Amino acid sequence: MLTSRDGTILDVNDAFLEMTGYDRGEIVGGKPSILRSEHHDDAFYGRMWVQLEKTGRWSQEIWNRRKEGDAVPFLLSISAMKRRDGRTDKYIAVYNDITEIKRSQAKIRHSAYHDALTGLPNRSLLTDRLDMAISSSRRSGERFALLFIDLDRFKNINDSLGHFVGDKVLKAVATILGESQRQGDTVARWGGDEFVMLISRIRKPEEASIVARRILEAFNKPLRIDEHHILVTPSIGISLYPGDGDTCSALLRNADLSLYKAKEQGKGSFRFFRAEYEKDSLDRLQLEMELRRAIEEQQFVVYFQPQVRISTGEVFGAEALVRWKHPDRGLLPPGAFIPIAEETGLIIPIGEIVLRQACTQWKRWVQERTISNERLAVNISGVQFAQPDFIDRISSILKEVKLDPRLLEFEITESILVSGSEQAIDKIHTLQDWGMTVSLDDFGTGYSSLSYLSGIRFDSLKIDRQFIVNIPENDDNAAITSAIIAMADRLDIDVIAEGVEKKRQVDYLWRQGCDRIQGFLHSRPVPAEQFVKLKNAAPVWLRKTG
Repeated sequence: MLTSRDGTILDVNDAFLEMTGYDRGEIVGGKPSILRSEHHDDAFYGRMWVQLEKTGRWSQEIWNRRKEGDAVPFLLSISAMKRRDGRTDKYIAVYNDITEIKRSQAKIRHSAYHDALTGLPNRSLLTDRLDMAISSSRRSGERFALLFIDLDRFKNINDSLGHFVGDKVLKAVATILGESQRQGDTVARWGGDEFVMLISRIRKPEEASIVARRILEAFNKPLRIDEHHILVTPSIGISLYPGDGDTCSALLRNADLSLYKAKEQGKGSFRFFRAEYEKDSLDRLQLEMELRRAIEEQQFVVYFQPQVRISTGEVFGAEALVRWKHPDRGLLPPGAFIPIAEETGLIIPIGEIVLRQACTQWKRWVQERTISNERLAVNISGVQFAQPDFIDRISSILKEVKLDPRLLEFEITESILVSGSEQAIDKIHTLQDWGMTVSLDDFGTGYSSLSYLSGIRFDSLKIDRQFIVNIPENDDNAAITSAIIAMADRLDIDVIAEGVEKKRQVDYLWRQGCDRIQGFLHSRPVPAEQFVKLKNAAPVWLRKTG
């Protein structure tokens, strides 16, 4: 664009006309203000003219309005054309349409601060907004809450159904969380299956509770992902500003600690931060370090709990149960360390240690003719089972120990079988093809145990001890127990009742048709040398008295 000194347009080229949509006759003779948009105020143009008068040059991004009415970003460079006497005669302005450049910059900015999969703000943007919330709250005295949200057992979904389905679950979760937030709040994806919600301007902690409950209720129904119905349950940890921290890192750390407690005390729940959680976290870290050392130093020993027939008192098998021979804390039961082992993945090497030790001992007893066809039952963690090379690892240990696979039984829980994964079913059938038996442990405690029985030929079911502990007095548990026994009989599946501690429980189970039990009434888990002595001991319900 060429203009006179007073700004009258003298001429424009064809490229200018194409970019702005005007005809030459509509432009020449007019003023550049025909292009003015509402993006800039009078002061902006005033500064432009001051600089032109002073230096003869001006260059900056500017938004001009095209003839059709839409505002377009340009890079505008204006230069003064001088006479010989140095006075300005004309101005020449060069326009560059930078719409695509701005669009690309916007995409780059968005990708830098938003999660690519869900479109939610990412960790960087959340941290910025959290810092802003802290600064604002320091001035206003207002409080806010931070919710750390994690999906329970999400790894099982990825391992069983694949990451493609897992990604769809995460996108669905992001949508639900977005619908659960209040106006002005922020939902961000922290990473993996972790999300964070920043709840601004709360007057009392109960407001954070309301949002947390709303989130939990939103996940009451299974998600429909392709042909799958997947029940996703979140656990939530909550920290409050300023009581639980006055920095970004402190609030996030304490919300994360609260999340861990929510998972520990019952998944699908929420917990507010409490000061003692910090000590628990340090204790857990110390335990993890000691657990790693225990693996290196082989501090684990296997105990055996007999499985017996009610009718004859015969020991037909034993369950291998790990104990940690801690150098300072003494002998630790599984509940003291297995949860953290599963959380950290250390259950994989521990599981292999247990399997190798148990199989080695069983093989020794076979050679000594202490046992003949009794089965060794070993628990398999979902983390172990999900490993791509799980079958190869099992095969390697069996070849190393040279134990007949027909003497080995694996106990798995239904958490391994999320949505009836074909991969999980294939692994189970492979083990059975080798001659092993597979038992469904803790039967009756999950959501859909019955559906698994139609797709997998389990060799036995273990009735969870929570149904056995107060039978026959508790009518509901007695009814559930008898129903499981009857159903298993119709399906030709063996049943083992675990947690049997009283003779009246034995009597009830026998009347219902269950002949296999395991529990303290006969024996607690014992070291290998004691198991041999127990093997031939008559159970209390068959001993002669008087």
